[in-house]
Amino acid sequence: MLETLEELGFVTSENGCFDNQDKVILLHIYKSKLNGDKIDFAQIAQELNAGKSVSDEEFYSKIRTAHKVLAEKRSNEIDNEKLGSSRLFEKFEERLKTIQDAFQDKKVQFETMQELLNNQDSLDAFCQKTNMSGNKDVVKNALSRKFEEMKPDYLKSKINCISVGVDYSAWVDARTGKYSRVLA
Repeated sequence: MLETLEELGFVTSENGCFDNQDKVILLHIYKSKLNGDKIDFAQIAQELNAGKSVSDEEFYSKIRTAHKVLAEKRSNEIDNEKLGSSRLFEKFEERLKTIQDAFQDKKVQFETMQELLNNQDSLDAFCQKTNMSGNKDVVKNALSRKFEEMKPDYLKSKINCISVGVDYSAWVDARTGKYSRVLA
């Protein structure tokens, strides 16, 4: 199920380890879905700003259990033999593709801005390209302000995408019966 989210581009892992931000978001989303609650964006942002950390062991244990429950619940709700269920899944896939494309655009913008701010060579090249080499401090300050404005919107978009991705992953696993096997 995590591979599905990674393939969609909503989360990333490095050497099999997920970013702490992604772990916090995923745990909150699964908890909200299991409890039937709305996702609390402010609480997630607060936990991330506070530097909440989640161990890999805790993360994988909770995610496996929560995903299995969601997939089993989804399996009980659908009938793979009915045309209506298949059509609903196809419409959901279309919606997911639209969301995925929009998120990828935001992600590229966010990561480009982050790269400009964190890498002096990139900032120098940008300033040179825009004929602003003499005003690097002004450009950096303007980019910093813009980046701070982008952060909440990007985080909200990421949370929404991961939430839809979780639903998609649970539905795919319910359709294939994968939830009954060991999840990674």
